[in-house]
Amino acid sequence: MTVTLWEISDDVEEAIPKVFNTTRKTLDEDVKMLQRWMETQPHLPEIMDANSVRNFLVLNKCSIERTKVNIDLYYTARSKIPEFFENVNPKSTHMRKMMDTVYLITLPKLTKNMSRVTVFKVRDSALMGEFDHSSYHSNVIRLVENLKTLQELVGKEILPVDYGGEEKSLEELNNLMKLKYLEYEEWFDRQEARRVDESLRPAKLQNDDIFGFYGNFKKLDVD
Repeated sequence: MTVTLWEISDDVEEAIPKVFNTTRKTLDEDVKMLQRWMETQPHLPEIMDANSVRNFLVLNKCSIERTKVNIDLYYTARSKIPEFFENVNPKSTHMRKMMDTVYLITLPKLTKNMSRVTVFKVRDSALMGEFDHSSYHSNVIRLVENLKTLQELVGKEILPVDYGGEEKSLEELNNLMKLKYLEYEEWFDRQEARRVDESLRPAKLQNDDIFGFYGNFKKLDVD
């Protein structure tokens, strides 16, 4: 059974290309072009599926060259700093316990400006001490004073009922997330092998102190 969790309406599908001054046809052609480019990069571990390439393309404002850089960087980072990507398989004991301790949920509907809202909420503060907090990172986007302001900012139709909204409760959404992870169990299992083979890279990375990419990236040691 396929779990439908995140919604993208036809209106949004039509609007996204316009935001970046392109068309759906051009976007589809660019996805195929990027997949052909990946075929010419023997150091990459796979050819991404069209939907993943499209997501990268949109996140990079439909810039072909920027998308190439970030696709390569995505796999290179997995190889150079694997500690950032390990121990995240949802079927692991650690991750299952975390999902029972906190809510970390990307809400189903997009906002009016086509943004996604992610909710992070501690379910059981007594258990939080068991987790290595340095392993988790978050950015504070905007602080709001009360639920009314939050509802006005995000939209009641998007917020869970826990916040006076019209969406499913956090508990219901969390259970759907667990089912969604099960759908992708094989995908998570394969990720351990998703590493670049530097011996096959066509062109050497520039300023590769750690995984320099058109500049220097310094490795951070977190206490």
